[in-house]
Amino acid sequence: MSAPRTPRRGLHRTPQVLESVVAVPSEEKITVTVHVRARYSKGVLTPLEPLELEEGAEVDVSLDRASRPPESRDAILAASGGWSDLGDWDAFKRIIYEARLTGSRPWPDR
Repeated sequence: MSAPRTPRRGLHRTPQVLESVVAVPSEEKITVTVHVRARYSKGVLTPLEPLELEEGAEVDVSLDRASRPPESRDAILAASGGWSDLGDWDAFKRIIYEARLTGSRPWPDR
C-alpha cells in the first residue's frame, strides 16, 4: 500500500463554465467538481451552460442559493433606528458644530 498523495487543485476556464478541478489519484475514482449556474422551475434544475456529461450519468449536486441585494429602501428601513440608544446624539451634534467653529486641532508650534 502506497502513501496517500496530495490532491492537485486548479481552475480551468472554458466557455461559460468554470471548472474547479480536484484530482485525487486513487484506485477508486478521480473527483472533478464543476460549478454551473442553473435555474429551478417546476421541480426541475436546468443548467444555464452546456454540460459535458454522458447520457444517463449520475452526479452529486450541491446547492448554493444566489442572494439578491435588498432594495435600497428596504435596507434603509431595516437599518433605521439601529443606533438610537447608543448615546446622546444632540450633545454629539453640539460637539461637532463647536469643533467646526473653534477648530478641532491646536495650532502647531513654530
